[in-house]
Parts: sequence; structure tokens; C-alpha cells
Amino acid sequence: MKMTLLLFFTLAPLYADVLPPSVEETFFCTDGTQNYELYLKKNNTLSAKPQNGLELWHGTYHIQGDSIHLQLPIINFVEASGPYEFAKGLIITFETPSIKCHAIGHTLGKLVRTNATCPKIRIIPNTSYEENAFEFYPSGMVKRRQWKQLATTNDALYNESLGIYLIEGETFSMAFGDRKEERFLTGSIVDDNSITINELEPNQGVCKLQ
Repeated sequence: MKMTLLLFFTLAPLYADVLPPSVEETFFCTDGTQNYELYLKKNNTLSAKPQNGLELWHGTYHIQGDSIHLQLPIINFVEASGPYEFAKGLIITFETPSIKCHAIGHTLGKLVRTNATCPKIRIIPNTSYEENAFEFYPSGMVKRRQWKQLATTNDALYNESLGIYLIEGETFSMAFGDRKEERFLTGSIVDDNSITINELEPNQGVCKLQ
């Protein structure tokens, strides 16, 4: 499958009064005890639910300056965020007094369904190496799976992160608001079946698309 990917540039914070009218976003949110899915929809409407729950709460939101104001009357939730990360028409992360959220989906631009498996990198002979795989979803979500293999054990240190990808021409980027390191990745399309990721030692070879 041919994959056209998008450049996210620097993902530097940029504040706006409103999201583009046609753009909707999905967020993973946590209060430290329970996890939630939160949806910023068209016409400043808002929905949210416990991550594994069936009940869906409805409300409204608006963006004023550098703050997102959320209202879910049915659960008496009224809070405003501090400054949020915003780039290329999308909110990346935000935090209110009780919840911390990062984007895991959107409706902006071209969206695809494909997987990428990358070669071993950060190889230290007889000591360790790292492997990465990515799953791109038509919801705008990308999942990064990362293994750090130690030669002295049979076990790998495994990490999984959820974020968003954006597509523009023959370049791409990914944003993982739940990570402390390598939060933003960029790369290029090599051909219909492969890509490279700038931050993951592209000199070691291409990531194969499936």
C-alpha cells in the first residue's frame, strides 16, 4: 500500500482561538486513577467516557487564548486547561487541574491503515540493541512499539506509546504526548513499500511497510 505521510515541522506551541471547524480530535486522558477517552467535535461539542465504560457524557468546549475550557454538566465537570501544545491545526497535549490529556486521533488530512517494521538500531555488540514497529490507523492514531534487547538476558524492555501522525507530501511526522523522550519523530517515504525515520538511525536501513 502506498503511504503518503505528513511533515509536522517543529510541533512548537502555537495558540489559536478555535480549531479549524472541520477538525475533530480524540484524546487519552487520565486523572492518575482512572483513564478516559475525550472527543473534541465539530461546533464546539464535547463527549467523554471512561476508557472501558459504556456511558458517554456530552458537553461543550471552547478555546480562549491559551486555555481550553471544558464543560460536562452531567458529571458536574467544569475545568480549564493551562497552556496547551498546538501545531498544524491540532492540539497535541493539554492539562486541567484534574486530568492530563494527549492526542490519539484526529480527522485532519490524509489518513491510512498500514504497519511499519524497522531494523535494529543503537547496536552495542554483545550488549544491547533496539527494535521499533509502528501501526498507523485511519483514525489518525499511531502506535509505537519499542523493544530494547539486552544480550545478557532473554527478556526485552518493552514500551508502547499512542500518538498521532500527520501527512503532507513525501514527508511525515508523529507526536507522542505520553512520552518523555522522542516525543516527536519525522521521516521520509523511500518508495511504495518503505519509509525512513530520521531519529531512528535511518542509515541502518528502511522501515518496511506491510
